[in-house]
Amino acid sequence: MCGSRFSRFAQVERSLLQSLLRMFYDLGLYADQFECKFLETTASFYALEAAEQLQLTDVPAYLLHVRARLSQEEDRIQHYLHLSTRKVLMHTCLQTLLAVHIETILDKGFKSLMEQMRLEDLSRMYNLYMMVDGLPKLRQVVLLHVWLVARRHCCECARKPPFAAFADFTDFADSAASSGSNCCNSCCCCFTSASAPIVAAQL
Repeated sequence: MCGSRFSRFAQVERSLLQSLLRMFYDLGLYADQFECKFLETTASFYALEAAEQLQLTDVPAYLLHVRARLSQEEDRIQHYLHLSTRKVLMHTCLQTLLAVHIETILDKGFKSLMEQMRLEDLSRMYNLYMMVDGLPKLRQVVLLHVWLVARRHCCECARKPPFAAFADFTDFADSAASSGSNCCNSCCCCFTSASAPIVAAQL
């Protein structure tokens, strides 16, 4: 399945393809005779590929795959598609590869990324979700995760002081803050807002 979308173009020089599509555009045929069908094929292809990849790979690998696909589409725009196609093409790719799978991706891999302190992968998730208005949902799961971690650590205060119980997670928060990524900074803010009332209740 993968690769079949462009297999018939494999032997065509990009310069020739660009000339043909430019001719279509100049003749007023580009939008109706090419672009509509191209976008439909793109949506169908990536819908199937997304379902397949989400089953076969973990979340970090899938996010890398999405980023790679976006780069490939940008490359096609630069080399032979008309620039007027860029906005609708990138929207189609983001919707089929990412937007419709926001919750699935979070359910499958967010917890492990946080627990393993995978800052680079979390930053990539944040940047991609920002492109599909997925930040509100991401913030919800960050807040819930941090709240659960804060509560769990505070329950250990019988064996260690409340603030000492936060050592592991605050180390993560410090590392996140020093990374300078928006996702990690958001995590730190969520950590503060979620942990403060729990710590206060233990004092």
